[in-house]
Amino acid sequence: MGNIFRTRFWPAGEAPVTLAALSVLIGAGLVLPMALHSEGGRLAVLWADREIMVLILTGSVVVATQYVLQFRLQALAGPVYMSQIGGVAAMVGAVLAVTALREALPPAFWPAVALIAAGTVQFQRAARQNGDP
Repeated sequence: MGNIFRTRFWPAGEAPVTLAALSVLIGAGLVLPMALHSEGGRLAVLWADREIMVLILTGSVVVATQYVLQFRLQALAGPVYMSQIGGVAAMVGAVLAVTALREALPPAFWPAVALIAAGTVQFQRAARQNGDP
């Protein structure tokens, strides 16, 4: 629903980078009060430890880059393509968990893969019939 909402109400002439930056900043603004409430004075440790600061900054760059790329893709391809990313990311994440972390696949993994693949194929066929690239 979020992808459709963003497509429907995308501000005219606004660049994906601006919208991504605002999304990250607003998200941080929403999370910060809860972090302050739940962590209290322990939150200051994050800023004092150099290694933790590097992790925070690295994570921030990854999240910001992800938002920029997702908003750019949505501007180019539309909300339905964006919605397909979640299923594909879940499959890739599960395979990485198995190969890198030696986790077991959940029992419904292969039926989920089949449904995601079927939905993707169906969407691509419909897009070609409608003349979409």
